[in-house]
Amino acid sequence: MMKEIRTIPFITGDGVGPEITPACQAVTNAAIQKAYKGSRTIEWLEVQAGESSFQSNGEWLPEETLEAFRKYRIGIKGPLTTPVGGGDPFPECNPAANA
Repeated sequence: MMKEIRTIPFITGDGVGPEITPACQAVTNAAIQKAYKGSRTIEWLEVQAGESSFQSNGEWLPEETLEAFRKYRIGIKGPLTTPVGGGDPFPECNPAANA
């Protein structure tokens, strides 16, 4: 039996993101294991956005991150810092905005 592996990009997030994102991944991994009995797994691909991204490369939402979400057509993100000035700086990552 060949194991099916799906890649899911994820943005850890800012603030509590580093605490809750691993928990979200663990729950998702356990659900996949239970549902598919080891025949499917997730390969997590970390991508950058938010304050940590801005501090490391000067971009709140790098094009590489958007491209990963486009390529894999799925992803998860932790909570992100919103720059002063209002509005959603990440509309491309907001499922409600893309419904």
